[in-house]
Amino acid sequence: MRPAKNDKCERCGRETNQIEYCDYCEPKRKICKGCRKSEHTHSKTYHTIICRDCWGSISKRTRFKSA
Repeated sequence: MRPAKNDKCERCGRETNQIEYCDYCEPKRKICKGCRKSEHTHSKTYHTIICRDCWGSISKRTRFKSA
């Protein structure tokens, strides 16, 4: 599910059309490419994204790295 065009990033407030969801925020926040810290591509259609805020949490970071 892709968000609408020119949506706002819930982390920094920047308006962009390249919004994705952080898989480790509760509830999932919409983030822009600048707020995305890292991404794992598991297959052609499945990938996980972690934002800069969740990267600071050691438990979320280890969960991301072990995925």
